[in-house]
Amino acid sequence: MADVWIQGVSVGEVELAHTLVLALRSRRPALSLLVTSSTPAGVGLLGKRFRDLTPPARLQPFPLDLPLSVRRLLDSAAPRLLVLVETELWPVLLRAAGRRALPVLVANGRLSERSVRRLRAAGRFFRAPLAALSAVSARTPEDAGRFASIGVPEDRIHVAGDMKFDRPLPPEPEFAARVRSLAAGRPILVAGSIAEEELDLVLSLPRSLARSAGAAPFLLLAPRRPETWDAAARLAVAAGLGLARRSDPVDSGPADVFLLDTIGELASAYRLGDVALLGGTFGTRGGHNVLEPLLAGLPVVLGPSISTIRRTVEAAGEAAVGVGGAGEAATAIARLLTDPPASRGLRRRPGPLRAPPGRHGADGPARPRPPRRPRHGQVAGVRRLLLPLSHLYGAGVRLRLALYRRGLLTVTSASRPVVSVGNVAAGGTGKTPFVRWLAGELLRRGRHPSILTRGYGRTSHGTVVVSDGRGTVATVAESGDEPALLARALPSVPIVADARRAVAAARAETLEAPVDLHLLDDGFSHVALSRQVDIVLLDATAPDAGGALLPAGLLREPLTALARADLLVVTKTEQADPAPALELARRYAPGVPVFRARTELLGIRDREGRSVDPRDLPPGTTVAVAGIARPGSFRATLEAAGVDPAEFLAFRDHEPYGPAAAGRIERALEETGATAILTTEKDAVKLDTVLRAPVFRVAVEARVVEPSFVSEVLSLLGRKPS
Repeated sequence: MADVWIQGVSVGEVELAHTLVLALRSRRPALSLLVTSSTPAGVGLLGKRFRDLTPPARLQPFPLDLPLSVRRLLDSAAPRLLVLVETELWPVLLRAAGRRALPVLVANGRLSERSVRRLRAAGRFFRAPLAALSAVSARTPEDAGRFASIGVPEDRIHVAGDMKFDRPLPPEPEFAARVRSLAAGRPILVAGSIAEEELDLVLSLPRSLARSAGAAPFLLLAPRRPETWDAAARLAVAAGLGLARRSDPVDSGPADVFLLDTIGELASAYRLGDVALLGGTFGTRGGHNVLEPLLAGLPVVLGPSISTIRRTVEAAGEAAVGVGGAGEAATAIARLLTDPPASRGLRRRPGPLRAPPGRHGADGPARPRPPRRPRHGQVAGVRRLLLPLSHLYGAGVRLRLALYRRGLLTVTSASRPVVSVGNVAAGGTGKTPFVRWLAGELLRRGRHPSILTRGYGRTSHGTVVVSDGRGTVATVAESGDEPALLARALPSVPIVADARRAVAAARAETLEAPVDLHLLDDGFSHVALSRQVDIVLLDATAPDAGGALLPAGLLREPLTALARADLLVVTKTEQADPAPALELARRYAPGVPVFRARTELLGIRDREGRSVDPRDLPPGTTVAVAGIARPGSFRATLEAAGVDPAEFLAFRDHEPYGPAAAGRIERALEETGATAILTTEKDAVKLDTVLRAPVFRVAVEARVVEPSFVSEVLSLLGRKPS
């Protein structure tokens, strides 16, 4: 039995639940409590945070949101109040609470714009669950406005500020003496909640600061996600930095970086620092918990992406120092470390940061901000649920290939040789820039390729000639974004879209433009068309694509399928160490030649195709937009070009840019004061007709480093097709 049931999805929510429990027990010491969490990380933290609670609370994982599981827990716990922390709108649980007349409080309530759209789209399905909410204690007027917009009565909503302000300052961590000894008198820079795409930036700071400030600080690095801990360690060593790990109690020598590879200790680790650098603000995530370093009294350096923490950052005043990119971050940190009075002047205590109470604030509901991406714990929990589906998917893949091998499904041959370019992952390997480069190289060698494509995302059906070899003859909607991009970049190459690639090949051969070979775009898994050469791409930034088949991971086929390749190409080697991808190739495709490719910037162009010098795009004058599988790659390209946008907006791959997406971009322009859009070529073919603002497209190609590659491809063309 429990008087109050408190549910928090993962680590951050469990921390807030702990704050709430301490406040409740201070007033009602005998209050019986049930505290649950949805993720392994959250459940693990329950044991740490509540182990000394007297009388003890009942701690357990949150049940599946299914009628039988929910009913069993409600029957056994019989709570008199259900508290959902932040965004915990579980429909089955809320319906059950409504039927039992169980009061439900949303504590520290927050809703993103994306959640609002999803709940509105659910319509009547969510009407009964939302009616079960007895009260919503929202963080901000913006959150309150969003809850009202989905149908929660306004008399049930109030703004109480962010509970994170009420968290007590944690004690120093048990490793404090160890860190100070390793720092050896150097100032300590705490880089907290660092995303994988931000690791290179953060690990470049010690050397950059050594050059600019004369001495490098000691870096206490806390990656956001546990699966990036080992990658962070490898990158630190590769950067020539001495490394110590929290998980390894033995220090092998002097260190420049202390890797915090544990969960639940970052808040206390901030107490050891002199300056904090906040993760999630240099990527596309909109920022993570900025309150922890502020409550520890540290000045905080933030990147341009602060959409989810903007209100707190504004309340922090000069204690939060905004910068545009890596160079500005180093300058700001150097100033704070070398000018102690300036640093002390920026330090703040928690009191003044609280948001003012009131229903919606003085000015009414504010405009919603862009949503934050799902937290790792949420993703990990969903992944476990999806693994059975991945096994079924894998069985289907194996069955389909077996049917083709045994001749029960027909393999068709084209009348011209076929070179397939594909991957074992679902997008993000740089396939389109690679096909663009390879087609151009073949043209330069006197060959006449066509490109055969499925035309993903197109509104048309059947066969569509995208380019007849004299220019584009189909709209973006008819062809899909990637074929339209290739047609714009390669006007003399015939391009035909059809899910049946053999039909596309036959149609390409009837066009007036000469065709002496076909490039089969995204063709590795399309075994219905035979080919002379199978080129498979591996992304150096994520070579194993999550290590699981769809839908739990991003693999279309198991890694063992790499053995079917004739040539392997590791792409994006300028963004990540290719060694893990090369090791995968050696393990799963022994004897297959492996090449390396770099993403190279061809230029920035306006709508008319005129070149634009990156120096003519000053920092803060553009908003970057990317609707590709791995938007971090586009960010890396911009950084390499020296372009520093005011904001970076990431959309899903093949985003069609309807009114909602266009509105989000227009709002970003308005809020940042930027005057133009900077985007990928794939997105530009759609955005050119959607936005009023100038659109600049960043042209790239994936160029193979080894000069023998194209000759190797041509030498294989005479083989019998497979």
